[in-house]
Amino acid sequence: MRIYRLNVLLVALGFVALCLFPTHGRAMAETEPAAAFIRSLGDRALDILRISGSKKVERREKFRSLVSTGFDLETIGKFVLGRYWQTATPEQRDEYLVLFPEFIVDTYAARFDSYAGETFEVVQVVPIDARDSIVNTNIFGADGTPFRVDYRVRRSDNEFKIVDVLVEGVSLLVTHRSEIASVVNREGMNGLLAKLREQTGTP
Repeated sequence: MRIYRLNVLLVALGFVALCLFPTHGRAMAETEPAAAFIRSLGDRALDILRISGSKKVERREKFRSLVSTGFDLETIGKFVLGRYWQTATPEQRDEYLVLFPEFIVDTYAARFDSYAGETFEVVQVVPIDARDSIVNTNIFGADGTPFRVDYRVRRSDNEFKIVDVLVEGVSLLVTHRSEIASVVNREGMNGLLAKLREQTGTP
């Protein structure tokens, strides 16, 4: 079970390039709470990148904190598991909700060192409903080619969390869900948990 490498890399670059807003991106971040939230995550991501590569444990812990702060991992985890959440036992659910965040941290942290100075631009914030907004962004590669990365941000009790990331219009939650469903279909819920334990190094 592997995530599409290009998509994961682009999302990781989206995090670490957030602090590089062009001027109009900065202005939007000042007036749009959802954009300001995304930029705040980017500032923290840059701080993590500045930690010496020799301090991998520290970097990983800070990245874990960034992910747990920025993403609604329980909502994402349940969505990704889909209908199998209803058929899982309470024990399986509990273990899954422990392993899934570790899986996300491992997946994205492995791409952090790939940052190579890409720049990031907030294009607009599009309200979806009373809780959710889409923050449309572009990431520009070294050759100036833009890649579209959009963040679905949910507001609850004056707190923002990312509930989905779309790369070039493709939802990473849907991608994760398809991959996990494939594993459960072949090997069952226990097989999925075993794979997550293996991939995250969890006993």
